[in-house]
Amino acid sequence: MQEFKVYLGLKNGEKFTFLTEAESDKQIISEIIIEANYSWYSFTAESVKYQVRKEDIVSIGISMDE
Repeated sequence: MQEFKVYLGLKNGEKFTFLTEAESDKQIISEIIIEANYSWYSFTAESVKYQVRKEDIVSIGISMDE
C-alpha cells in the first residue's frame, strides 16, 4: 500500500485535501467515481468525517505523499 494525497473539488466551490492508502491511483478513482453501488463518497479530512454526493464532485487530484 502507498499513501496518496487526494484533492476533491465540489460543485459548490468547496475543496478538500486528505490522505488515503491504496494500491494505486486507479483504485482511488474507482472508489470515488466508478463504483456505482453508492451515491455517496465518505472521507476524513483534518479529523472531520465528510460524506459528499458523487455527482457533486467536479475535480479530483491525486499525488503521492512523501
